Amino acid sequence: MLDDTLTSLGYGLVDLFTPVKITDTSYIMNNGKMVVGFDKNMAPMTYYDKNGQLTGFDIDFANTVCKQLGINAEFKPIEWSEKENKLNNRNIDCIWSCFSITEKRREIIKFSRVYMNNKQIVVIRKSNILKYHSLENISKAKLSFKIGTLGETAIMKFFPNGNYQGFESIEDAFTELQNGKADVVAIDYTIAKDKINNGGFSDLMIVESIKLMNDQYAIGFHHGSDMSKKINAVIKNMMSDGTLNAIAEKYDLLNLYTKKEQLSTLKVMLFFFYIIILCVHCSS
Repeated sequence: MLDDTLTSLGYGLVDLFTPVKITDTSYIMNNGKMVVGFDKNMAPMTYYDKNGQLTGFDIDFANTVCKQLGINAEFKPIEWSEKENKLNNRNIDCIWSCFSITEKRREIIKFSRVYMNNKQIVVIRKSNILKYHSLENISKAKLSFKIGTLGETAIMKFFPNGNYQGFESIEDAFTELQNGKADVVAIDYTIAKDKINNGGFSDLMIVESIKLMNDQYAIGFHHGSDMSKKINAVIKNMMSDGTLNAIAEKYDLLNLYTKKEQLSTLKVMLFFFYIIILCVHCSS
């Protein structure tokens, strides 16, 4: 009766009673900002520098994308183990902090297109290069990882019955490794490289001959979100015009796009063998 009456009155009054669908895109764009959830200890992707300024590849990336969309990026640090809950509860609009794609996460997260190809690797003390250079060698080692990361997934996949321990932070895992309380850390290549080169862990090394699994970074939105489609167009343009490469070069990550040759573990092993042979020769 009500519907018929409104129709007969004309003037498009029925439209006043038609619910307006609020999409993720319209919600974010109408707010004029995107609230980005990030881990503050993920150099070189998302971190605070020595001056207390928020920086990193993903920070620059997010700021550039949002600028092109005509909105602001608002960064909100989160506990990494709570990232999915923060997203589902609308405390944040997306997860943008070297966020790895997994099939399990696809069930609850709408990912953007991949913007960086990474890998899960292992880090050891340089003094153990002759001891840990293959999956078989490290199977009986004391393993470690940051809780809630793909490094944990890799350890559980390859060494489900192994001797392992999870840590709340990468810093803790690396410190335990450096102090000899752990033998191996499973971690993202991007994070490991920065920790070793810039984080005060120069006596550690990446075992280049071991790749636990491929890893890909993307932005995580609410499941079913349409915002990923809007973001994807911007990412595609940034890849085409070189903007993303410029950001990668700034943080010494260009090799993940250009396949720049890495120093192989084999070269390091040969160096150690050479030193051993030299020492034996000198002592004889």
